[in-house]
Amino acid sequence: NCYFNFIYQPTLDKNNQINGIVVFAVEVTEQVVARQKVEKLNHDLSISESKYRNLSKDLEIKVQQRTLELSDAKKEVEYHSNKLSSLLMNAPASICLLEGPEHTFQFMNPEYKKLIGGREIIGKKVREALPELVGQGLYELLDDVYQTGKPFLGNELPISLDNSYGDLIQSYLNFVYQPVFNTNNEVEGISVFVFNVTQQVLARQQVDNLYKEVQRSNDELQNFAYIVSHDLQAPLRSITGYINLLTRRSNDKFTPSEREFMNFITDGAKRMHLLISSLLEYSKIGAEKIKFTPTDLNKLMETTIADLRAIINDNQASVNYEGLPTLNVEQNHILRLFENLIINSLKYRSDRKPEILISAKKEDNYYVFSVSDNGIGIEKKDLNRIFDIFQRLHNKENVEGTGIGLA
Repeated sequence: NCYFNFIYQPTLDKNNQINGIVVFAVEVTEQVVARQKVEKLNHDLSISESKYRNLSKDLEIKVQQRTLELSDAKKEVEYHSNKLSSLLMNAPASICLLEGPEHTFQFMNPEYKKLIGGREIIGKKVREALPELVGQGLYELLDDVYQTGKPFLGNELPISLDNSYGDLIQSYLNFVYQPVFNTNNEVEGISVFVFNVTQQVLARQQVDNLYKEVQRSNDELQNFAYIVSHDLQAPLRSITGYINLLTRRSNDKFTPSEREFMNFITDGAKRMHLLISSLLEYSKIGAEKIKFTPTDLNKLMETTIADLRAIINDNQASVNYEGLPTLNVEQNHILRLFENLIINSLKYRSDRKPEILISAKKEDNYYVFSVSDNGIGIEKKDLNRIFDIFQRLHNKENVEGTGIGLA
């Protein structure tokens, strides 16, 4: 392909008429090709400049975005760092951070400083900072955690620490030695969390001591009740015997008032005998050896009803039972329990014939036993009293009893 610049020039005759054309042509291929190359270069340059401008603009936007992201990330890191620092500094636990195999203190919060008597220990090795721990096994525990990478949990360990006055004070501590790993999964330090549970431990020890003291007092009281009730039986039998002898020999000589007085004395002696017998039985409960055996409570209830047949018939009562399971129990205690509950229902009967129902229902992993009757009932305000010793809801003139049976 070639490029030309050319002119078509008409020629005229003598009459001034066109009679031909003169052609002038100059080849300009090189100039055109050169110009096209220049134009293409300019076009490519323009495109490159546009791309550069766009790329520069995109890069600038991305730099700005990244700068904002880094700024936000920095603020986020600072926020969480400050939050973590605040949590550590205000935590109710004593916290410190140890670094290196010799356990150099890098951080401690106020609670830890308070625990060690206000000493300044940052930058010191643990053996230098807390020399009183020698012989208490804590240095060795720290070495073991650092070497094995396994945490250690201590529970209520008695530790003696030096207070600000140079005295060793024993405290009970719960603490955790937690290894800290670097990016190569190597142990580089240990974080220490300590909870001072001295007050709780001392309080529990005090409760345990009080419990033992109460148990000892209860044992002494049971022994005292057993001895007193047992020793009172002999003089009471003597009194009752002489009263009966006096009544048989001189009853016809008594005036009506004297005979009434003798009846009062006899009734009082009977009540005293009943009270002493009940107290003696009550005191034996804590002293007896408990022997649990698998027992069909239906058969045990049959035995109970048979033993109480006379009093049940006297009251024209009906005693029924249903759903009683076979359980591992102390038979004599359960028998006595059933007897006392049935007798209690008969004592506090209404004008109707007594109807007593004893039943059991399984709930989760235990049984609920119920004893219901159609007697005079118990007011709600008295429900917490009926199982206390010597507590009676009715006076002795209305219903006989000692207030010990349900206890």
